[in-house]
Amino acid sequence: MQQWNFYVSPSGNDKWSGLLASPSTDGNDGPFQTVQRARDAIRALRAAGRLYKDVTVHIRGGEYPITEPISFTQLDSFPTTYKAYGEETPVFNGGVRLTDFTVETVNGVTAWTKDLPAVRDGKWSFTQLYVNDTRRDRPRLPKDDYFWIDQADIGERQLFHGTDTFQYQNDDIQEYHNIQDVDIVVDHYWIDERMPIQWVNTATRTVKSTCRSVFVLTDDFTGRLAKYYLDNVFEALTEPGQWYLDKVAGKLYYIPLPGETMDNTVITAPVTAQFITVTGLPESGDYVENLHFEGLTFANSDCRFPLIVETSEVNGYSFGLFHDGAQMRTFGTATQPIAGTPQGALHVPGVLYFEGAKHCSVTDCTIKHIGWYGIELGEGCFGNTLAYNDIYDTGAGGIKLGGSTARGSLCRRNGANQITDNHIYDLTHVYHGATGILSIHSCDNTISHNHIHDMTYTGISCGWIWGYAENVSKNNKIEKNLIHDLGKGVMSDMGGIYTLGVQPGTEINGNLIYNVEKNNYGGWGIYFDEGSSHIIAQNNICYNMSSQPFHQHYGRENTIRNNIFACGREGQLRITRKEDHMSVICERNIIITEGTGYFIPAMDEVAAAGNIISDLNLFWTTGDPEAAEADLEGWKALGQDSHSVFADPGIRDLFHNQFDLKEDSPAYAIGFKPIDMSDVGPRPRD
Repeated sequence: MQQWNFYVSPSGNDKWSGLLASPSTDGNDGPFQTVQRARDAIRALRAAGRLYKDVTVHIRGGEYPITEPISFTQLDSFPTTYKAYGEETPVFNGGVRLTDFTVETVNGVTAWTKDLPAVRDGKWSFTQLYVNDTRRDRPRLPKDDYFWIDQADIGERQLFHGTDTFQYQNDDIQEYHNIQDVDIVVDHYWIDERMPIQWVNTATRTVKSTCRSVFVLTDDFTGRLAKYYLDNVFEALTEPGQWYLDKVAGKLYYIPLPGETMDNTVITAPVTAQFITVTGLPESGDYVENLHFEGLTFANSDCRFPLIVETSEVNGYSFGLFHDGAQMRTFGTATQPIAGTPQGALHVPGVLYFEGAKHCSVTDCTIKHIGWYGIELGEGCFGNTLAYNDIYDTGAGGIKLGGSTARGSLCRRNGANQITDNHIYDLTHVYHGATGILSIHSCDNTISHNHIHDMTYTGISCGWIWGYAENVSKNNKIEKNLIHDLGKGVMSDMGGIYTLGVQPGTEINGNLIYNVEKNNYGGWGIYFDEGSSHIIAQNNICYNMSSQPFHQHYGRENTIRNNIFACGREGQLRITRKEDHMSVICERNIIITEGTGYFIPAMDEVAAAGNIISDLNLFWTTGDPEAAEADLEGWKALGQDSHSVFADPGIRDLFHNQFDLKEDSPAYAIGFKPIDMSDVGPRPRD
């Protein structure tokens, strides 16, 4: 039985056998030139019944231009690994290098320009540009801040009262060049919305978009009208590093940075938004199984803004937001697209996309300079592994999981995936409300040992039901993740780890979370939102939050134990809603304040209603001990924490990640167990 090994090289030829790693001396045989040719060769062997052992496709170092996604289907369902050859680095490049620029003066500054006939003819367009391996920005107004809406239809301020028209202040919007290529970007609540301009009336200061906002155009629940900026404004093209594509004229403008010359500058414009699609047929049981990608680099993809026009689904996903068992909320209309989705940039695909895939993997890959999410395991994906990947400089988030809802098809459920040891960072450049790892209607996953940082929204989001309705998401293990530097003051209502919906068996264990910076409200460490229930959070360390290290909006019978919660700027623990059941058991935690209090005032009502049992905790302050102890005594008067202590826990150095306790720490007396963070984040490769 033959062991098949194929080879692909930029110097190869798709007419050769693909069985040699290098061209033969006579030049008549050698490796293939494309992965597609290797795929087709394996398909032919499979159809002929000649595949007996695992197949390996060795991909030589160098650059592989990608103009459209490489497609794998159920025809490719055989144990096959596409991997880097030895220590070489194959790069799948979704862009083309642009050269032969000319120099012009534009808006009073020097710019490089290039005519692009394919753009002028409507055959090509792009919204991203990469220069010297770095993402560059389109010109915006205002340059570093926001405009504010003056008037808009906000109805009675219901969250989903969207609109496509508003009045702006002063002369904030003008009749710009190619006005219909200008986007209004609204960052409000926990989402961003992109509203392309249809027309502007400067006499009435009114602007209309081709899209309707999904949320009411207020900034948050206080009712203040929303802020926004204008993206892709030709008249704002004045700053080094900015670029503008004139789609009507077919002309690219780029303002070079100091020190950039045409000889030392590589300008790459993307031609594809996606690199790989793996698509099985769950309904017929024809899944793609045992397909593996290892050691590959994917770079330079575009961001094509998906139009959202269905009332219940986006790219095959139901929004699935049920509220207390009520009917599904609907957001779109049949005639007008909406400007965003209600959470997590759900509508944005992955540049590596899997659907109907089982036991597949992506390992040791690099995914960078992209417009969408990095990797997506969509409906019908079970038992897959995403491990040891570097995902950075993304338009949206890092990894997205999502299957059918509790009311959806069983064959399209998603679960039992391993998402481990990935480094996911420098995210949300386009979609500010995207998440590092987004798990939607997915069960039995392990999300562990990932390092997630530097983004404008939540690190890990798990659940997707708003309320207590039936939920697919359960038994997920979120463990040993290192999560920090989130929010950046852009979005509100976020957490290092965020959950929603009833999730029995879900555990949040041993995670280290710090530096979460909100916009208006809600910069939390661990955040149990919208019906989060039956979840255990233990052995986590959360500190330096702009709100509280732990917050539960509302939920049922969650357990919070053996955690360190410290230095929240608005208190340390919060439960927002008073309900008629047990909400939280809080025990054996170390809770440290810098003087802002332990529990926010609304917690008094929660305690009086019997929604919380809090005891055997250790409280301490780095501020005024008398004030902190008085705050604690008021809490104890409500019948809480009668066996808890107020004492210095003896943590070695909280702010330099040295969390071990001194040997005589009073925390041991309440049953606190030391938290080992030595292995948090990605583990060394064996």
